[in-house]
Amino acid sequence: MKSASIFVAIAATLLVMSGCAGNNFENNAADSTSNVQTADVKLAPAANKEEDKLPERQFIRTSDMKFRVRDVTNATNQIEHIVRQNQGFVTYTNLKSTVENQQIIQKSLDSSLESIQYAVTNEITLRIPNAKLDSTLYAISSLVDFWDYRIIKADDVALQIKANQQAQSRALNSTQNIHQNIDRKKSNLNQANDAVSIAENQQEAADNAALNNISLKDQVTYSTVSLSIYQRTETRFWSIASPDAQNVKAGIGIRVWDSIKTGWYFAEDLFVGIIRLWFVILLIVACYLIYRKYFRKKVLAMWK
Repeated sequence: MKSASIFVAIAATLLVMSGCAGNNFENNAADSTSNVQTADVKLAPAANKEEDKLPERQFIRTSDMKFRVRDVTNATNQIEHIVRQNQGFVTYTNLKSTVENQQIIQKSLDSSLESIQYAVTNEITLRIPNAKLDSTLYAISSLVDFWDYRIIKADDVALQIKANQQAQSRALNSTQNIHQNIDRKKSNLNQANDAVSIAENQQEAADNAALNNISLKDQVTYSTVSLSIYQRTETRFWSIASPDAQNVKAGIGIRVWDSIKTGWYFAEDLFVGIIRLWFVILLIVACYLIYRKYFRKKVLAMWK
């Protein structure tokens, strides 16, 4: 009886200890679950906020303009001066004259008149700091005589830059992982070569993404302006020697006109020659007047 009572007491003690341990385990598990849920509740909004956060806007601004000016050469010089004042630079310029009509008209036996009708144009490409684009366009507008068109565009490339950064990061991580696995595959030459080829492709993708971002950031920093300027059509005249004057016989009208001009030139030369003898003419006139006043009557009397 005494041994039976001892056994019952030990069994009861073990049951009480098992119950307490179970309660403690359940409480600890519940607390752990509660902590995990609380952590999830706290971290999830932060993660969502980080994903939903948009990058700062970055605009590529471009302008395309065509207009008429009074003088293309002077306008080009002024535009280049405006660009230098705004810390920009000219990347392309093509100033040229296009002949629309050309004629050579013979005016005399040995000379002709050349007339050329032409138009002067210039195609210019400028790079301007983004912050100074508006002031540059305002200064260029003062040269405009007539607008054909004026286009200004702004493209936000912030998401594209972000995508390139993520693509570059993924490619670099993939390249690093592949290089770590190459050593394990050295025993299999084919697998090692394939891994190296994949690593090179991933590195090339990372480099391309980096170069794309460099190009985009350059376009964001410096805006591109394309100008097409022109002026009114002009006509110029030149007197030139007839190249085949000795072998060409002029028409009757030209020969008559040449004769009239030759006679007129002779009359001009004669008049100028007479003017050069003004002293002799004056002396003859003076002698005639003296003769008429003092000697004419005596001479007439002698003859009678």
